Amino acid sequence: MLTKNNIEVLRWPEAIRRRPEMYIRDRGPLGLRFLARELFECPQSPRKLSVVIEGAKFEMLAVSAPVAVEPRQAGKPIYLIEVASGMHVPLDDPSSISAAEILDLQTKPAVFRRADFAPSAIAIANALSSEMKLVSYRAGVATEVRFMRGAPTSDAIMAPSTSEDGLEIALVLDLEIFPNTSFSFKDLAAELRDFALRRRVCVELRHANARDLVFAMTGAV
Repeated sequence: MLTKNNIEVLRWPEAIRRRPEMYIRDRGPLGLRFLARELFECPQSPRKLSVVIEGAKFEMLAVSAPVAVEPRQAGKPIYLIEVASGMHVPLDDPSSISAAEILDLQTKPAVFRRADFAPSAIAIANALSSEMKLVSYRAGVATEVRFMRGAPTSDAIMAPSTSEDGLEIALVLDLEIFPNTSFSFKDLAAELRDFALRRRVCVELRHANARDLVFAMTGAV
């Protein structure tokens, strides 16, 4: 008999790893196409998007408004880690709450959702990856965080950078979750074509083992 005493409550990241279909529809090509589409939408005000794929490996570099990396509160994890480590929304969910405040790891988890500057797709991709690297380029500083199956493997590393402001995501799908599925060039090309036209963004797509550009399109009028 199911009672309140024997109900299993799944915590981050097992809530996503055990039931990925609830977040990306399925564990096949459709799910990975949906996940990639959501990742494309994460950068704020993108001007250029470059994507490289090789089977289960996915890399994306966006020239865009950077992700904030300052501590939200003294003694709290920096925002970059919060974004990738689960979206915890206060149960009362007041409409006046700010985007940064909804990422409070001390509140009880309610739902995953999209909010300004709080892209849940990054957290979902992190949970479904065997490893992931997240880098924010901002004002000449690169802040890098690495994860393994959703958990940070080290503190954030900050270093000088000459790169344009933006966001870099590199991940390897977890074969325990996707044993027979990898990213499809055809599917990603279709998504990026739509993204370029809809958002007026220059996009590039490459195979990891290709020296020359395989797919490029500009959405600029």
